[in-house]
Amino acid sequence: MSLQDTKPADQLIAELIGTGQMSADTLSELSQFGQAFGAGTLDPDDLAYLMALHGRIMSTPGGEALPIDDVAEDLESALADALARAERAEAEVVRLTALLAGNQS
Repeated sequence: MSLQDTKPADQLIAELIGTGQMSADTLSELSQFGQAFGAGTLDPDDLAYLMALHGRIMSTPGGEALPIDDVAEDLESALADALARAERAEAEVVRLTALLAGNQS
């Protein structure tokens, strides 16, 4: 999607806020973007970020926001996978440390 094809930034912001799923930090950031857009000073990088966020959040058919429970489940799964990898890596470090210690005796 090009910049010419997108909705105005204020509409993207309103739709994101309308989901009711934005954190306090994101709401503050969206407010700052809205003020900059109104003043004609919205940075192109900020607009690109806003477009990407809108695209990700509003990606279900019909433009409805992704259910927060689905997002939470995906994050929980990714976190569990990362934790399992970290535990395996830690065990490997312990094994290699012991192996090295045994070779230095």
